[in-house]
Amino acid sequence: TGYTVLDGIRSAHFIKIVASIFISNLFNYFFSFHLLPIMDWAGIAHDTGVDILSSLGLSMIAGTMIYGLIGDRITPRVLTAVLVSIPTLTCVLLLYPTGSALERLAAVSMFGLSAGAQMASYMNLSTRYYGMRSFGTLSSLSGIASALATAVAPPSARRTTPT
Repeated sequence: TGYTVLDGIRSAHFIKIVASIFISNLFNYFFSFHLLPIMDWAGIAHDTGVDILSSLGLSMIAGTMIYGLIGDRITPRVLTAVLVSIPTLTCVLLLYPTGSALERLAAVSMFGLSAGAQMASYMNLSTRYYGMRSFGTLSSLSGIASALATAVAPPSARRTTPT
């Protein structure tokens, strides 16, 4: 059961999932490029900022694992909405004027947990809404949104970074 490829591409579910993947990944990549300058501007020593950013990958792994534990227990639409909005809280925490490396680490870790869980969440949504009939094709087409965000983010980040 599920969508044919053509019906899937035309469906509101497909359009919403692909748009969400593109927008959230674009933000995540764009934000990641700016995290170290944000740490520098906040008065965190450069080496300490690099150490804090190094924790991002570990928190992303933790986010993926946590999603595995709770992904089947919470409605995927609600959970995905929460995961996509968590980076907003990270931005608020980073705007708060502090030189505390621990507070910056908490903000970056929150971002990593969210970013790590997002892709698993999108896969869960895709499986539920596309069905299995053309799942491989539709999920691959959805993946293009992530690749496109990866391609667009670096040049966009370069244009917005002060020299």
